[in-house]
Amino acid sequence: MSIKDPYSFISNKLNSRGDRHVHATYLCVLLDEAEELFGPRLDPYPCMYTGINFEGNRSQIYFWGKGKSSRFKYVNIRLRKACRTDLKLAISTLAHECVHLLSPVLAAEITNLEEGLACWHAKRWAIRAPQAVPEKALDPYSDDRYNKALSAVEKLLAADEKVVLRIRQIEPDISKITADQILLEAPWLNEKEAKWLVAKFPARANYKKWRERQKAVQNEMDFTPEKAEPRIDKRAVELSRQVARLKLGMQLLPERLKQFELTEAEVYIALARSEGVIKS
Repeated sequence: MSIKDPYSFISNKLNSRGDRHVHATYLCVLLDEAEELFGPRLDPYPCMYTGINFEGNRSQIYFWGKGKSSRFKYVNIRLRKACRTDLKLAISTLAHECVHLLSPVLAAEITNLEEGLACWHAKRWAIRAPQAVPEKALDPYSDDRYNKALSAVEKLLAADEKVVLRIRQIEPDISKITADQILLEAPWLNEKEAKWLVAKFPARANYKKWRERQKAVQNEMDFTPEKAEPRIDKRAVELSRQVARLKLGMQLLPERLKQFELTEAEVYIALARSEGVIKS
């Protein structure tokens, strides 16, 4: 069953709550659409996704913990503190950051293509669901690096919005996509444009100092599983995802219901509770 309209779903469900549960529900919807447009998340996924935090004045995906088979064990989305109480700002930011969850890499490894896709996805929501995002969501970025990346990706997707989906069938890791792979699926670009897209996204002027601060914070947060383990109720997370699918007019996923030992009845009860039909 095709998605009815995720944009109207977000617009119609806006409320004043600012807790992580609400933000996580919207992230599911935003990430579902990003996967439909640009292809699924890496499988196997390099890190365990641990949710959304509110910290500082800059939003980003954040890696932490020492992994056995990868450099980091965990990844989460850090939204700036203002997003806790400003749900429209949070939705606009999540529409951008969720693209970075498809094939997560450190900031220094992000390409112009990936950053441009994140900007494009956020702009798409700003155009199609203006009620759900801040009024200034369509204004040019104050940092011209993002404007350039967005412009390049707009040209890439102008002829076919699903071109990245096909490219990622060849190379799932966005940071490893080559210029030749882009030209194979997007012949309307020239070689120079393709090479620019796969180049690393330029670091901020003060990137080195920022990276040192991030590394210091990360070292403070590193710990072994024996000391602590993220308390993630995976079953509850999957229940929220299945409910979000019903709200979009999508079918339930039987194989995932079975995997997390959920029943269809539980999903429909959770849906009724979220709509206020029945009380918890």
